[in-house]
Amino acid sequence: MRALRFLLKFYSYAVNAVVALAALAMSAVILQTPDHAVRIGWLTWTYDVLGSWLAGLGVAGVAVVLLALAGRLRWLLVGFALWVLFLVARGLFFGPWQFANVAEFRQALWIVLGLLISVLGAIPVKRAS
Repeated sequence: MRALRFLLKFYSYAVNAVVALAALAMSAVILQTPDHAVRIGWLTWTYDVLGSWLAGLGVAGVAVVLLALAGRLRWLLVGFALWVLFLVARGLFFGPWQFANVAEFRQALWIVLGLLISVLGAIPVKRAS
């Protein structure tokens, strides 16, 4: 059981770190484009604020993951993982985004399932004394 808990925790740290770093990378690209004319269809933010929101998400994510790795404020990792899950699920399934075929829909389901597992891995568990 400890091994499974360790794998879930490691998976959660890794997924949330990758999400944070990807958000930072995308924000850097968006903020460097003239007029910030980049749109990510499943995110609800408009052209003018998309880069700023992604930068904020990335900075917050990196800070939260580092704090959790240091053993401080681990509940923030749960909140961040839930926030990412909410943003992605809402954008893919409850927004204007449309899938071109069944394969894209299945891929989106796998992404959301992976993010849900990341949330479960982020939940701190008290050790028995």
